[in-house]
Amino acid sequence: MNLFGKTALSALLTLWSGLALGLCAQDITGRIDSLRHAYDFPAAVDLCLRSLRGLNDSIPADSLLRVRLNEQIVLSKNGESMMDYCVIPSVVARQRFSADEFLLYFPVENHSWLSCPNPLDTLGGDIWAKAIYMPGGLDSKVYFSAPDTLGVRNIYCTEWQDSTWAPRTLASQEITSGGDEIYPLPDQDGRSLYFASRGHYGLGGFDLYVSEWSDADGSWTAPVNLGLPYSSPFDDFLYYNTPDGRYTVFASNRLCHQSDSVDLFVLEYEPLPVHVKVDDPQRLSELASLSPNEENSKIDNSTVIDNSILDNPQTDMYVRKVAEVRALRDDINAHKRALEELRQRYESLPTNDLRDEILEKEMQLPRKQADLDRAISELQKIEMDFLMSGVVIDIDKVKEDSKKDVVGAASGFTFTKNEYICE
Repeated sequence: MNLFGKTALSALLTLWSGLALGLCAQDITGRIDSLRHAYDFPAAVDLCLRSLRGLNDSIPADSLLRVRLNEQIVLSKNGESMMDYCVIPSVVARQRFSADEFLLYFPVENHSWLSCPNPLDTLGGDIWAKAIYMPGGLDSKVYFSAPDTLGVRNIYCTEWQDSTWAPRTLASQEITSGGDEIYPLPDQDGRSLYFASRGHYGLGGFDLYVSEWSDADGSWTAPVNLGLPYSSPFDDFLYYNTPDGRYTVFASNRLCHQSDSVDLFVLEYEPLPVHVKVDDPQRLSELASLSPNEENSKIDNSTVIDNSILDNPQTDMYVRKVAEVRALRDDINAHKRALEELRQRYESLPTNDLRDEILEKEMQLPRKQADLDRAISELQKIEMDFLMSGVVIDIDKVKEDSKKDVVGAASGFTFTKNEYICE
């Protein structure tokens, strides 16, 4: 064999070896991922260690397989450690939303979200970080996530001064990691800052963390992972305690099989949670699914109806009409989303079937809108009857609520869609 043939054979063998190593890395780490996602962290640690011991000396330390295995063993050991400090929360509700709109269903004050891109975060299109929370509107100090010069998202703070935003400053070096930090939400008293990160001690993906304000140091302390089942091997973010002290809400894609969906979990707020050990992976997986309690008697949903009309004979009719308006609004929004998806599919792959389906849905929309307009008109007539009989209700609130997308009432907890800040 000539020199050229030997060189070509050597290169080919090297290529085959690299491909085999890559396939091996994908297979082994895929199995470890499956164990972690099933919350069987001890088995994942065991497989990591056995895989590392099985590697021969010819595989370099910086090979794809060794690097991936070392990353996996850290995440798996973190999970094994967190199994000793689990919380068993009381779950009120769970509802699925699109990844584009889930944050608008958080029970925050309306117009609390500034969508990206904006003057603070000029980059839009991030898979999760789609908006900035501004609890006081445009005239307060805000904490927000934005990319640095390397493209990694850090948490910054700024405040509105006269007619512009003050230069941003890092919220804390303690909070900053080598990974992205997103959705910082200060608690009501401003002493705790909740956020999500995939750079600190965690289980993989985005985990949930809290940092406390230190008066002695004048800064935020090193963040603490909220642990299982708040954090998971999937993406968890936007931890929020409601101002009334009743609920904790956060988002996660742990149960979603599509990247365009996310679940909101509503839990009873627990100021001093009790930590227990859960060493059974099956039980831990069930705990992390956060299934709502069958008994919803503790749920306290706000109502648009003033107490003064509860004994009025027209109350039942009023309640049913409000529910009808909301249901029609939900139906129209879902119809519009489905229509937009069909249009996008038609642009990429035009077919007669899609065109006919689009035309049919477009023809249905005016009828649905007419039904909604009729229901709103009937609702307003009932309001006028209340006024004529001397019953006082907040008409503006009723009208505002009738325009919102409200879902989840059947489960006992109502999610109301908010709107972005209008700049």
